[in-house]
Amino acid sequence: LKSERIEEQKKIIALQEKLMEKKDLELDNVKKEMKTAVQSEIKSYSSVLKTTCSKALAPRKVQAALKTAAAEEDRSKSLVIYGIEEKKEEKLEETVLDILSHLDEKPRIVSCCRLGRDNVQGEAVTRKPIRVNLSGSDHVRQILQKKRKLRSVEGYTTVYLCPDRTTEQRVTHKNLVDEMKRKRLSEPEKHHFIRNNLVVSVSSGT
Repeated sequence: LKSERIEEQKKIIALQEKLMEKKDLELDNVKKEMKTAVQSEIKSYSSVLKTTCSKALAPRKVQAALKTAAAEEDRSKSLVIYGIEEKKEEKLEETVLDILSHLDEKPRIVSCCRLGRDNVQGEAVTRKPIRVNLSGSDHVRQILQKKRKLRSVEGYTTVYLCPDRTTEQRVTHKNLVDEMKRKRLSEPEKHHFIRNNLVVSVSSGT
């Protein structure tokens, strides 16, 4: 009887070993399948990334991006002045310096010029805006923060300073100004102003 039990135990142990071997084999197969799937996904992702990057970094796109960035950098160092009467032999830099002196600012002017085409003989004299290029964007920000002071300066009450905007930005800003004017007519009891590319209206008492 004892020998029979021993034999049965041996059979059970042998069976357990076979089951363990089978499980190990199945586990190895699962690991291999998972490894293959992961490698396939990595390869696919790498291919997509390579294609996307190559498109994103195409020479023309890089050049365009650099050109846009450079233009924005140059524009940040410029401002535009509206409302200055044109003269035949005008000295723009002196005029600009005089305007800025009323704002307690004396920046270094790199260049300044009128925008738009010259007046043709016989045409009414226009007041083309003046683009002023300064040595740094900090000066531009400081000047624009003080621009409201000109409203109380004799001779410059109708002179307006603004950032050097792109064509699209000018159109957007004009639309905002038009909207603000309409609101001033329809809601005169409120104070209307432009902030963060939106027309904001608040009660005069707030």
